[in-house]
Amino acid sequence: MPSPLDLVLDPSGDVILVLSSHKDTPPESPSTDTVMAEQSDGHDDAESIGSAAEPHSEALNSIEETEEMEVKVSSRHLALSSRVFRVMFDGGFQEGVPREGHRLRRVPLPEDEINAMLVLLYIVHGLSRQVPRKIDLPKLIDIAIVIEKYALHQVAEVYTDIWFHELYESRSIPTLNSDLPEWIFLCWVLRRPTEFYYCTRAAIFRCGPRFEDRGLPFSIPVANRIELARLSTIQKLLDYLNKLIDCYSGSRKQCVSHKACDATVLGDLIQNLKAEGLYPVPDHATIDLPIETLWSTLGARRFTSLCHARPPTPPSATPYARAPKPNADPKCTIDSHFSNYLALLKLETLGLDLEEFPSANARPAHHPEALRWAHNSRYDW
Repeated sequence: MPSPLDLVLDPSGDVILVLSSHKDTPPESPSTDTVMAEQSDGHDDAESIGSAAEPHSEALNSIEETEEMEVKVSSRHLALSSRVFRVMFDGGFQEGVPREGHRLRRVPLPEDEINAMLVLLYIVHGLSRQVPRKIDLPKLIDIAIVIEKYALHQVAEVYTDIWFHELYESRSIPTLNSDLPEWIFLCWVLRRPTEFYYCTRAAIFRCGPRFEDRGLPFSIPVANRIELARLSTIQKLLDYLNKLIDCYSGSRKQCVSHKACDATVLGDLIQNLKAEGLYPVPDHATIDLPIETLWSTLGARRFTSLCHARPPTPPSATPYARAPKPNADPKCTIDSHFSNYLALLKLETLGLDLEEFPSANARPAHHPEALRWAHNSRYDW
């Protein structure tokens, strides 16, 4: 196993990046000779560091044994790939310090996840065989954090598009609900407008009173915008409920068949709203339920009227006229109207527009027609 301090990505490199691991290591760990002896005796440990078969795995996994590693790289490769590194190397950035006795400069990068940084360094230096073809969501998040920090969007675009597409297509609804902040962060960093729209729309419906970003380095107010969209939708629903109550408690009769029908509808409406804690109609800021939960509980409620319970007696039939059929769904019943309004309000609640959340380091969002398609589509993510 090569020493992690001797990793060379460019033999002619002029910079040594000092990468630090933040993972806790056991106070005592077996030596390399012990591990190799155990493997030679046939004891195959499932978590053994050298067990991966991919070319890059030996270097990646060896990092977990050390707290720090040095990587010899080319400053020109990095400067061409990232304007952040260009400023660092060509603009007199103070973190680049000469190494004693050598012309190489040492640049400490203590805050970056080592494996993610190493994958991107492989990409920058054209070592495509060392780049993993498949990664999981947490690893892609780590890589996206480094991409956003060092403006490596363009050089890594081919790989990130492959990784993102594979993970996005294989997502499941349970995973989606638990990983919404991660998906929104990825869509923002990688500039995926259509997926960003649907992920934020899902967050508006499925998140509670505060959208948790889980410490992801958003430089945009996504959480505030999602909360504002959620409260706006809830406010529209509460305004509709107030209008219903005013409509059936006013002086203008809604039902012409039964004098007491309006009172029956109003009483049943108030009773149902009280059961859900929505009467008296509260302020929208006090509702801590996700919109999806609120829609589900209200949609399951059934409202009745006096005309529905006791349909008006139709006039007597004559030999020349057919008696009218009893109205199974009289106009004064608000069931269908209420359900239709909930469906309409759901369609009117839109996800966020990625163009309103620019990334200072990223490329423009590709597929400019994607967002227009997303707004016109009725596909529910």
